[in-house]
Amino acid sequence: MTLPILAELPEEERDAQLSGYNIDRVHAAFEAMDSADLIYRGVQGQRNLYHLTRLVAANPYLLTAHVRRVYLATQLADSDELSGALVDLCWVLGKQGRELRMRLFDQVAGLLSSDVRQAFDQSINIDNPQLLRQLPIGKAVLINGQFSLTV
Repeated sequence: MTLPILAELPEEERDAQLSGYNIDRVHAAFEAMDSADLIYRGVQGQRNLYHLTRLVAANPYLLTAHVRRVYLATQLADSDELSGALVDLCWVLGKQGRELRMRLFDQVAGLLSSDVRQAFDQSINIDNPQLLRQLPIGKAVLINGQFSLTV
């Protein structure tokens, strides 16, 4: 089956567009946007994490995307991505959702370094999102862009 958008292309160009790499990227993007599950059960975890990160950047208040991103970074055992995902989630929630922040943090804390774990714990326990700025934010997409909660 040929995608309608590619139907008008010459056959050799269409084949190039549908190469394994490109089709996998497209498939991962649709998986990231379309899945209702919080836990990812596919084989393109790294690509899906990229798309979830972009989805969070585009829709900061889409809580399910944040939670799926945290779980997928955990599944991939990527502590940098996990830290960025938690920072973004906590930044968006601010002082709200304390139970969710605590539950997620408790579930994934073992993958974080002791310094990062301590900073998250402090931020959550005293409800001070500004403490998130002291965490490694290289993989965060909202706090890096100085996303304003008053937009």
